[in-house]
Amino acid sequence: MIVMNQKHTEERALPGKPFAYFLVQKGMEEEIEYFKDIIKISEEQKSALQNSNLEIANKLIQEKQKLMEQIDRIEKRITPARNVLKSNMSLLSRDVILKLRNIHGTLQSTMEDVKIKDGETVKTVTKLKDDSYKSLINLQNHGKIIAKNYFPQKEKTPVPYFFDKKS
Repeated sequence: MIVMNQKHTEERALPGKPFAYFLVQKGMEEEIEYFKDIIKISEEQKSALQNSNLEIANKLIQEKQKLMEQIDRIEKRITPARNVLKSNMSLLSRDVILKLRNIHGTLQSTMEDVKIKDGETVKTVTKLKDDSYKSLINLQNHGKIIAKNYFPQKEKTPVPYFFDKKS
């Protein structure tokens, strides 16, 4: 127990370390919540795209962008504290290290879920784009058929004629 108290005292003696630990912990926990919100938005976005509701899909894209900007702000805020912790890992207790690793693992897992959901959304967008392209080609071909039926004379090649300027 004496060793543990010495370790605990050493942690507190490290300038800025307790603050760095809490800043990193809270920052990663906030990021996890933002990523969970992004997963929900990705699911809503996929549903909106499948229902061809592009207005809602665009609003969701804007919401997702705002969340990503929040995550970037958090990253900028906790990066210096994370660097302090990395450079002083030997002074951290095993419990602190395990807790940070656990939170980091949850963060990584949540980020992987975001990647999967965004991949599904990209597939939906690609399918929608391909379907729209096929519909456009069909409409274009249908337009040609209609034009041919209503204006049959346009299909005939004009009869060439010659003007003699000498006479």
